[in-house]
Amino acid sequence: MSGCGTPSHSLRFSISRGAGNLSAPSRASSISRGFTLIELLVVIAIIAVLIALLLPAVQQAREAARRSQCKNNLKQLGIASHNYHDTHGRFPMGSLAVLNSDGTMNYCGHTFNTAILPYVDQSAAYQQLNLNLPSNVAPNVGVLKRKWSFQACPSNPYAMTFGTKYDGRVGGHGASYMCSWGPAAYNDYATADCGVAGSPAYCSKNATGSLVTWTSGIFGVGNRASYYSSGLRDVTDGSSNTLLLGEVRPEGNMYFGMFAIQAYGFATAFKINSPVRIKTNPNEIPTDGYPSGLQYNGGMASAHVGGAHALLADGSVRFLSENINFPTFNYLGHKSDGQVVGEF
Repeated sequence: MSGCGTPSHSLRFSISRGAGNLSAPSRASSISRGFTLIELLVVIAIIAVLIALLLPAVQQAREAARRSQCKNNLKQLGIASHNYHDTHGRFPMGSLAVLNSDGTMNYCGHTFNTAILPYVDQSAAYQQLNLNLPSNVAPNVGVLKRKWSFQACPSNPYAMTFGTKYDGRVGGHGASYMCSWGPAAYNDYATADCGVAGSPAYCSKNATGSLVTWTSGIFGVGNRASYYSSGLRDVTDGSSNTLLLGEVRPEGNMYFGMFAIQAYGFATAFKINSPVRIKTNPNEIPTDGYPSGLQYNGGMASAHVGGAHALLADGSVRFLSENINFPTFNYLGHKSDGQVVGEF
């Protein structure tokens, strides 16, 4: 028995020592070690790089969504225009002049935007209007002086604002989409890209070209063609080759706004996104007078990079490059010049 007891005691001693040896590393590993300053800076740098890489992608995704909404707005206006055409056999009048009590013309008459209201789910507002009175007097001013989402491009920060120095006329809300006047720019106020001596026949500063009149486009030019309207039967160049509406910069037409007969349209005599007459600050809008830079809208323009959306007479929406061939652009504006448009 004593012989058996000795090995047993020796075994216990051996295990005890082994256990002691095994427990030592465990105590050492329980000591925590934090980040060094260099490691922390490296982590921060990696996070910063990731943010820098992701931010442009997020911004591009947001702009893509805004562009899609803008295109959809124009598409809905195209559907409304064709519904109006189905009802009346023609597109709406671009401008409807109203006379003052002394018989002079009131430039705050009514426009395409007034006529289209019942076709963009605004029948209640339209029913409250008196079209025999100007847009800037009661009861019309109370109906029209508001923000209209169907006329707002989400990419433009001024799309739902009024001119800050606006003088009280009803049209202080600028429009993001306007009617095509075609290749005739309006009067001496229009310092157009085409408005110089020796301008080619495809566009004109003051309807002086051999192919250009005040009614060359689907819509007539301002009060020069008040009450003018046309239908698809007049679009002899083809509905897929003729502009109906186009995108513009609302901050450039806040002086009179979307319900005044001067500012409801654009001329293709201006290149897309032309720097000739683009105002980017509503604070520059004066309180009176007839400023050449703001009384009339000018040409197509947008807050998007590289061009602007256009609605063709067939109801399709295209994004036109600001580098589009200038004669081609003017041929698109003219509804019946007989010119071959080609690719655009």
